[in-house]
Amino acid sequence: MSAPPLAGIARTQITGLVLAGGRSRRWGGVDKAWAQLSGRALVQHVCDRLAAQSSQVWISANRDSERYARLGHRVLADDWPDGRGPLAGIATALRRIETPWLLVAPVDSPAVPRDLAALLGAAACGEDRLLATAQDAGRLQPAFLLIHRALADVLVTAVAGETRRLGAWVQAQGPALVDAGVAGWTHALRGANDAEELAALTMAMGRVTVSADGRE
Repeated sequence: MSAPPLAGIARTQITGLVLAGGRSRRWGGVDKAWAQLSGRALVQHVCDRLAAQSSQVWISANRDSERYARLGHRVLADDWPDGRGPLAGIATALRRIETPWLLVAPVDSPAVPRDLAALLGAAACGEDRLLATAQDAGRLQPAFLLIHRALADVLVTAVAGETRRLGAWVQAQGPALVDAGVAGWTHALRGANDAEELAALTMAMGRVTVSADGRE
């Protein structure tokens, strides 16, 4: 498989996708997307970061679709209703986008790198690959992903079968890799999987947490 012969990837060729479809088990069932950082929900931070790098932003969410829709972005529930994980959210979006590329980021990482699309795009085009992701200290960070829609059928088939692990599937496709340390992304890739991690992330970003749950 080879990527289109692009010298670079323009913003107009990219759709952004926020992965917000998880069950937030480590948050006790509370939707972590609405946890607050500097007075704004995590999902708002991530949407803004992706909007600056893409032609439009979609949100992958399997609950509270009306609440997410109030953010002004398209909301997609997984095509598979039995909770098949982030790959299902990516597959659902990838088979619908009209742009060549999908830029993915998790909802609990509010400091998404501002040059995520640029560096992943350069890596994908430079190595003639259909997808690119980040690697931090030798560990794959597959939730930060740039993937071409040419992989839609392959991914849909995988999700419709037994494939559930995002990292394993991405690795199997032979992605181009961007080293997070070299790119200066080490802190930018940090996530808030629970309230304690959100507090640590807040300190790292030099900000103050307003509350653990953003519900009004």
